[in-house]
Amino acid sequence: MGLLVKLTNTTFIRNKGEFVYLYNQVNNNERYYEKESADFINTLSKIPRQVEGAINELMILYDVDRNILEQDYFEFVKDLEKDSFVVSGSTIEELNKKEPVFTYKSWNKVSVNKKEIVNTNENAESNETAISSIIIASNELYVENLYLEITRRCNEHCVHCYIPEEQRRSGAFMPLDDAKNYLDQAKELGVWQISITGGEPFLHPQISEILEYARKKDFIISILSNLSLLKPHHIPLLKKVIPSQIQVSLYSLNAEVHDSITGLVGSFDKTMAALNMCIENDIPVQVNCPIVKQNKNDFTQVLDWAKQYGIKANTDFYIMAQTDYSLKNLENTLPKKDVKKVYSTLLKNDKELRNGIHDSFTKNNNEPLNTEQHICGAGNNTLFISATGKVSPCATWQSFELGDLKHNSLSDIYYNNSAIKKLRNIKYKNYPEVVNSTYRSFIKVCPAHNANTHKGDYKKMPTDVFENAQLQYEASKEFLNIK
Repeated sequence: MGLLVKLTNTTFIRNKGEFVYLYNQVNNNERYYEKESADFINTLSKIPRQVEGAINELMILYDVDRNILEQDYFEFVKDLEKDSFVVSGSTIEELNKKEPVFTYKSWNKVSVNKKEIVNTNENAESNETAISSIIIASNELYVENLYLEITRRCNEHCVHCYIPEEQRRSGAFMPLDDAKNYLDQAKELGVWQISITGGEPFLHPQISEILEYARKKDFIISILSNLSLLKPHHIPLLKKVIPSQIQVSLYSLNAEVHDSITGLVGSFDKTMAALNMCIENDIPVQVNCPIVKQNKNDFTQVLDWAKQYGIKANTDFYIMAQTDYSLKNLENTLPKKDVKKVYSTLLKNDKELRNGIHDSFTKNNNEPLNTEQHICGAGNNTLFISATGKVSPCATWQSFELGDLKHNSLSDIYYNNSAIKKLRNIKYKNYPEVVNSTYRSFIKVCPAHNANTHKGDYKKMPTDVFENAQLQYEASKEFLNIK
């Protein structure tokens, strides 16, 4: 048997704009090839094949000496293999042994993405950028992430949740056939990543089938879950579908505090047991720790716990008003008197945040803001499909309904819906109070937050956004000792 080659199970390829994009989710390596190189890349798949067969295909396309083509192809495979995009070998067993797999031991070593544009134009300059940046620059429409809400129902009752409590108690389950149909349409649209969400997705009786079908369609898969329902029998499933990550909310290492936020006694023990089970079995997780008034003195423990395993931990103290315009959940917002103290603590614990804040004082505030810049990716490179098939820009802006998949295709909604075209024109120039603010580097402009707070008016900014921005600005100046 001659030399075999295959894409690794954790490598994903998309053709976008003038580029062919490769990404490996284990080590975050990325490559961009100009379309001229697509012929070589199109010989690759996740099914092992003979290198000789690939070269035979290329010989039909290129009028060159076979020895030269063979040399070029072997160098091409070798170059991709060093960054874990492909594996090669003489047997299937050898390929399987060389497959890159996620482990917490190796994850700590991956601190930055390796990004490279492979340009066939010798006179062109290389440019390190993300795929979304390339697409935005080319003005090409592209859905990078589709959130698929497979159920609105949730077993927890988080006090700050943007989903109204009644919907969390009795929300619908997405039928399996509908889920498969939406995933088929997402594939046709060129969607890159599917985020399986809820409610609590592990409540869905057919979550295994949905995840397996998403894997069959070759999406990057992420899962948003509280993990309290994760059981040992789910581990083989997760190993099979290879999620890029499971995002889980952990509010405190104090069970009483965590449970007071989830509204479910015993939820901390269940979530921690599931997190430990994921760590033991090398299932990648990411921790989200929203800061509310209940855990304002506990969140640093969560960040420290995550750090010891090399787990990424996100935190924020903005709470989104509910999708039915109720403001009741905002009662749990971090009190204004605590914002400076909490933000100073975040600066102390987060080097990346410190560096960004330093740049905002030394660079960003002295540079004019591009008012033609889009506010966010909602409706551009992100979409949300509810359990009942309704499409909206994102999970938190469900009042802005773009269409119903019972009546229209996902492609038709994305390309032709008049509401989504209007959404894509929301730019910084629509928020002059932000553009002209001294604290603009600290202002988070979120049309969904605006709309949920002001009964659908996405242009009206909540006053607390500006108040918090000023407090963060003052805390940063004090921390960095800037007069």
